[in-house]
Formats: sequence, structure tokens, C-alpha cells
Amino acid sequence: MVATNLYAGIAANNDVKTVNGVEVTNYEQAAEFLGDASERQLAANTVLVRQDADTIAVRLYDTFIVAYYRYGKFSVHNGGFNTPTTSRRVNQFTPAGWNFYHENKQLTGRHNGQEYKNLTHWVHLDPA
Repeated sequence: MVATNLYAGIAANNDVKTVNGVEVTNYEQAAEFLGDASERQLAANTVLVRQDADTIAVRLYDTFIVAYYRYGKFSVHNGGFNTPTTSRRVNQFTPAGWNFYHENKQLTGRHNGQEYKNLTHWVHLDPA
């Protein structure tokens, strides 16, 4: 059998279903969704994890891809996984108006006409 890219990233192209349709795109929503739990499933292979009192993060498989901070900012990281699913999950769990994609095998973001290239470290971004 020869593999083709016909179905590459099929999971990334399907609508993601969160638990009870809850939207999680910032610290307040994440904290409300977690309640007293230390972690809770958001979607397939995607878990929300309380890292400490000031940080809640989204984990895709074993990689943290989005972090929300109590003081209002957030950060993203692809962990080196330049896949459609990673891009899709990062976009799903970041604030409205932000768009993330892979360019030259690096996570890149766009917001209000400004491009943020090479997001290889946990750069704290302002959601506004």
C-alpha cells in the first residue's frame, strides 16, 4: 500500500467537539471549566491542565501547546510538531482574532495585521 496525503490531517479538518460545547480561550474560561479538578479533557487527545496557581495549559498528546496566565496573557508552542492538528488545536484554544499556522516548520501567528514569526519559545502574547 502506498501512502498518500489524501487523508493527511483529517482530524485537523473535522470540527472539534469540546465537553458540553464549552469554549476555552483564556484563563478565566479555563479555570471555570476545570473547577476543582487538576485536569479535564477538552477534545480528542486534548486535556486542560492546571500547572500552578497562575497557569493553566492545553496539552495535545504529551505536548503543551497553549498556556493561559492569570494576569491575562497567553502563550503558544507547537513542541516541534508542525501538523495540521497542532495548528487546529492552537487556533481553537486561543482568543478570537488570532490565527496561527506553520511557515517554514515554525509556528507563526497573526493578529491585527501584525505577524509573530518563529514562536519556538513560550512568548507571552496579549489577547487584545
